[in-house]
Amino acid sequence: MVDLERLRKLLTPGASLRDDEPLAREKTHSPEKAAAVSPKPRRKEKVIFVAVASRENYLICREKRIYAVKRPTLLARVQKGDIFVFYVTKTSQFPGIYEVVREVYSAGKSPFDSPFYRYHVDLKPLVELPEEKWIGLANIKDKLNAVKDKSISPGKFFQTILRTLEEKDYRLLLNRMERKSSKIRANRT
Repeated sequence: MVDLERLRKLLTPGASLRDDEPLAREKTHSPEKAAAVSPKPRRKEKVIFVAVASRENYLICREKRIYAVKRPTLLARVQKGDIFVFYVTKTSQFPGIYEVVREVYSAGKSPFDSPFYRYHVDLKPLVELPEEKWIGLANIKDKLNAVKDKSISPGKFFQTILRTLEEKDYRLLLNRMERKSSKIRANRT
């Protein structure tokens, strides 16, 4: 049976899987077990996520059109049609926005130089910026609702691998990226 209160909590903007104690404690190693641990009801609306990656891993994700994680539970809330706004650590920049076109699956091989990261979702680019045009967090932090406590480093909010993002923040980033982009790969969502 679906726990509607738990589902609402997970879908709240800013929610993290770390906030979900029962799911975070589960040890699963296959998509089948992940589905058994957390039955995922189909929702009608898309969810916008911030997908965190290092620069090197983001470039691999961009090239291979995937996002990969170590544990399938990290992608338990992701469905086809959801949006990923990438955030690159260390440089604190937003390089692109993607749509999920295939739900989580187990690939036998990691796209990175690691035996881990076997659980993937396939992505379609909506907006990709060349590296010199990536949007810096420092330039927009005061306009983002996601960065609620302006007294702490804004990058602290984006330390979780996958976090939901409010529609208003998504629109702000999308508009900034579209203005910087000379090549938009898809219409607005």
